[in-house]
Order: sequence, then structure tokens, then C-alpha cells
Amino acid sequence: MFGARKLRKAKELFELKQYERAIQVMESLPTFAQDNDEGQWKTLSSGKAVYSEEDIQKMQVAARDMYYKNPLARGIIETIINFTIGKECQITAGDDNEVVQEYWDEFCKVNKFDQKSKEIVRRSLRDGESFVRFFEPVDGGDGKVPLIRFVEPDEISDKSNKHSYGIETDTDDIEKVVNYHRTYIESNNTIQEEVIPAEDIIHTKIKVDSNVKRGISFFVGIASYITKYKLWLDDRIVLNKLRTMYNLIGKPTGTSPSDLASKFSDVTGKTSTGGTAKKKLPKSGSVLLTTGVEWEFKNLNINASDTAADGRAILLMIVAGSNLAEYMVTGDSSNSNFASTMVSESPAVKAFEAHQDTYEKVYKEIYTWVITYGISKGYIPEESDSKCQVEFPILIHRDMKDETESLQIQRVNNWVSNQTASAKLGYNYKEEQEQIELENSKLDDIEKQKEIEYFNKVHGLDKDKETNNEKG
Repeated sequence: MFGARKLRKAKELFELKQYERAIQVMESLPTFAQDNDEGQWKTLSSGKAVYSEEDIQKMQVAARDMYYKNPLARGIIETIINFTIGKECQITAGDDNEVVQEYWDEFCKVNKFDQKSKEIVRRSLRDGESFVRFFEPVDGGDGKVPLIRFVEPDEISDKSNKHSYGIETDTDDIEKVVNYHRTYIESNNTIQEEVIPAEDIIHTKIKVDSNVKRGISFFVGIASYITKYKLWLDDRIVLNKLRTMYNLIGKPTGTSPSDLASKFSDVTGKTSTGGTAKKKLPKSGSVLLTTGVEWEFKNLNINASDTAADGRAILLMIVAGSNLAEYMVTGDSSNSNFASTMVSESPAVKAFEAHQDTYEKVYKEIYTWVITYGISKGYIPEESDSKCQVEFPILIHRDMKDETESLQIQRVNNWVSNQTASAKLGYNYKEEQEQIELENSKLDDIEKQKEIEYFNKVHGLDKDKETNNEKG
């Protein structure tokens, strides 16, 4: 009788402890069964046609936060960059004069343009826009090429509120920018204002009409589903934690509860009522031998399969909003085969081509600015052409042999140049030509050395040389 009462009391105490632990688990994960993150991304999911300046700033802060904290969001942006730009896009001078190409190559080297070309894509997708500013070479240096730096979007602001969004436009043409107004904080915490001429900045904006001054983030429209998918996963994690708290039950079948309690080791100290010592569970990996006790491991009954369709439905909304193939968003191709992958890639390939078209214009604008600057300073001949050619790698390689043969046919028929064909295959034409010349020169040196050795051997010059060496 007393043993059963003690067991019941111990059971009640155990359940109370487990309940307290469950409360602690839920409090440690505040997103459980809640959408309290929705407010944080509200400006990314409101679907407004026009955003105010305050909305733009909040949107960009939320977009950056999502990019750095959410792996799904970051993966989408990086996938677009990787497919759009690849290892690097190749920009070659439209002028045959080697001085022009050398001047551009020097600009790329000084400004690390191979990285900045990708950063332009990253910033514009993440923030909705990017501002590239040109500077004169550093004073006192011997540099001849201009410098480019990024201006943070939140610094483009006119505190006088005379020009909306910090962009001054022609009174009769909103698409013609006159000046950019920059407000920033100096190192001594003083607020400074600056007016930058439009010709010194290249502003790239996305997802807006041409008469809208500022762009909006690529996350707008899909941010709420990215957040919901994160919360859906968090809920599953919390549920798993709760269900694993109750995992082992011992049922006395042929012995009394007090006998069962004696099978466990003591815990230091007595109960609050005195008498029997507290008991603790066996250590992990131990074996408990006893009679009359049936041990049962509880089935977790998580049933993750019953919610798999829900999670995939959320992901498909993200896929639809990003114009990417499902496996490009999730990194999981288990839901597709080769045929379906080929079909799903078509919209994605068209989307990447559209991105390439957008940024090709940006790179050409930067190139024109740089070459025009070089001409104005006398570093490049005045009659030089300021146009260039931008080549992106082939988006998706199906069969390298077939693609190479196709380009070879195009080259034989003079439809493409060697440089274009090389760029399509992902090679840097100039670097490869230099490497080929280097290798050919080494082969020529080897052949010449062989000819000399053969000539000496035929005419006995090697013997005369050995004789002289012995005399010496």
C-alpha cells in the first residue's frame, strides 16, 4: 500500500519535472507555432506598387538580415550569381588597338573587377539596387585608371526633402537623373551632405518601372514564404524535442513497485519527506537485469511524412516567385528525373539570360566610362572606340563535345570569332593565347636544343668538347 503511494507520488513529481522541461523548451524557441517573424519581413511581403523612402530603408535592412541569416534566401541569390556570371564574364575591347585592352585590363586589376562584377549582381538582387561611383586615381600615385567604389543605398538621401529618394531628376523627364544627394556620417560622428553628378554614378535598379527612382529587393514577394518555411522547420524541431522527452517506460509485471525502485542507484540526499532515497535512471549504455519488469521504448510517432507535402508546397511558391528550377532552390533533385529537369530548367535558363542582359548593359556602361576617361587624360588615343563586347559562359553544359563541335562549325563559317567561341566555353581568350605562345616558345627551345645536339654529334663537336674539358 505504502509502496504504491510512493510510486504514485514519484510519478506525479516526474510528470511535473517533465512539464517544466517542456515549458523551458518552448520558451527557448519563441517561433514555435507562431508567425512572429512576419512583422520583421513585412516590407518585403507587402506587395506595394510604390514604396516610400522609409519603406525602402526598412526593406533593405530586412533583406540584408534575411540574406545573412537564412540559408535558403542566401542560396537563391548565390545561385543566380553563379549561373548568370559563372567564374567570370569576359569584357573585351571593341577597338583593335592593344593599348585600349591593356588600359581596361589595368582597370580590372586595380579595382578587382572580377569580384566587383559579381558584387554588383549581389547588391542589386539583395538590396534592389546598387550604386557604383567613379573616383580619380589616388593623389600622389602613378596610377592612370579611375577607381570605383560602392555607395551604400541608405546614404542616397536628401535631408532637405527637396528631391525625393535622394535623386534629383530633370523637371520635365523623371528618367533623366541630374544629381545624386548623399548624406553620410563622418568618422567624427558629424553628418555630411554631398551632391554627386549623375555622370559619376551608375545606378542599377531591379523589379521596378523605368519612372520609379529606386529599386526593390528580389526577396519582395517570396520573403513571406521563405520565412514560413523556416518557421515550419522550427516547429518540427520543437515537436521532435518534446516527443523525445518521454522515451522509456517500465511496467512491473511480477514484482512490487518498491522492488522495482531498488533496481536503480541512489541519488545523493533524501526526499523532502525523508525515508527512501531518490533514484536516477541508468547511465547510457548500461544493462539492467531484473525479473518481472517489461521495458518499453515509446514510439516517437513524429509522422514527418504527413507534413512533407506542406513543406514542399511552401518551397514551390518560392520556386515560382524566383523563376528557378526546384532543385536550384532546394539543392535536392530527388523529386525530379532527367526529363523533368530538362523541362524545369527552361524557365530558369530564360531567367538567367534576362539577368545577363541586364548586367551586360551595366558592364558596358562602366567600360565606356573608363575608356572615355582614359581618352580625356591622353592615356588612350583619341580616336579609340569606347564600345566593348561582353561574353558570358554557356549557362548549362549538356555535352562538351557537341558544344565544341558546334562552335567549331560556327567559327569555320565565320559566324563567331575565336575570342567569342573561347569565351562561350568559359576560357579567357587573352590568357589562353599567352599560355599557348609560352608553351610554343618552350617547345621551340627544346627543338632547337635537340638540333644543336644532333649537329654537334654528327660533326664530332661533342668529342672535341670532351677533349678540351679533359685538358682543362
